[in-house]
Amino acid sequence: MTKSYQPYSDLLIQKKLDSKQVKAEFMNSECLQVIKRLLPNLKSNHIYFGNFTSLSVQTSPSHIRLRKDKFLQEVEKRNLDCLLVNICQHHGHVYYHLFFGYSFVNYPYKTNSSNSFICFDFDEFFPNNQDLETGIMTKDIHKKQETHTKTKLIYLRVLRDNLDIPMLTQAVNSIKQININYYSNLSTNHGQSVSDSIRTQVLNTYPRRCICSVGESVCCNKGMDWDVYEHQPSNNQIHLHHFIPKQYFKNIYSDQSLDWQVINKPLNLVPICPSCHEQIHNGDPTMKHQLVTKIFEVMKQVGIYDQWLAYLNYHHAFIKLTPNDIIQNYLDGSNGFGKQPWQTKK
Repeated sequence: MTKSYQPYSDLLIQKKLDSKQVKAEFMNSECLQVIKRLLPNLKSNHIYFGNFTSLSVQTSPSHIRLRKDKFLQEVEKRNLDCLLVNICQHHGHVYYHLFFGYSFVNYPYKTNSSNSFICFDFDEFFPNNQDLETGIMTKDIHKKQETHTKTKLIYLRVLRDNLDIPMLTQAVNSIKQININYYSNLSTNHGQSVSDSIRTQVLNTYPRRCICSVGESVCCNKGMDWDVYEHQPSNNQIHLHHFIPKQYFKNIYSDQSLDWQVINKPLNLVPICPSCHEQIHNGDPTMKHQLVTKIFEVMKQVGIYDQWLAYLNYHHAFIKLTPNDIIQNYLDGSNGFGKQPWQTKK
């Protein structure tokens, strides 16, 4: 039975706040002052306001959209220092939804037609029985003709009356620095190799042996005497493993947007033997869990685990993973952590 979209249209009218007074309040708000300090090239005439409207589709009555052609046309001209603001109310609170030009590079749709903005589901965007989550938010976008491409949109949700300035600062800096080309096809390019200087830095951080053999060994290479090797190391026995695999990033971002300084960061690389390298990507869940747990253990032992957590947090908008997410992805073999045509020699 087809449902009517009219109730959603009525609810959106109740939620929108688009009076001149509300807009003026935002233009004079501390929130915008912080954003302008971080984006000094953002001009007032490049700040646009928009409201959510129903897509008016009977088969998907809860689908809503936010459209502002001028904003997208500004991005087309490569003026990324522009901002689209939606102001709405939910459960008695006022929220700012902030869309930055940096999130719309190579946006795949026309900028002057009815499909010129992404859609949300009303019930997901405005959950009935809870306040809205604040911070950096992501949105999946699927193009029908690119069935294997899963792309992202980043936007920011801010609670007007309880402004979290550190969160806002970190979020805007992350969005500004990433400049991700979300909407291009994924590439099969193997990317930038790890430089000799980074390799040396990683090998000097850890004991010169397979990381999985440190302490109580879980190393898969049972024939190797790592105590002997540590005194006479050779490069062909040690690979550098991207703890967050390169394929994870390639599954989400296009070639132009891959930040290899983040991907090849020494904190994302661990020394591992070829046998463990194969197993951590393609082994059974029990073996993967042993290897990943050992890596965390050795990170703590050499004193870089807190730095690694800071690396995850600082680049959250690009990586979007927690330590628990990483473990689960390894166990599931999902999101680029699973069986792939890996090139094990790094």
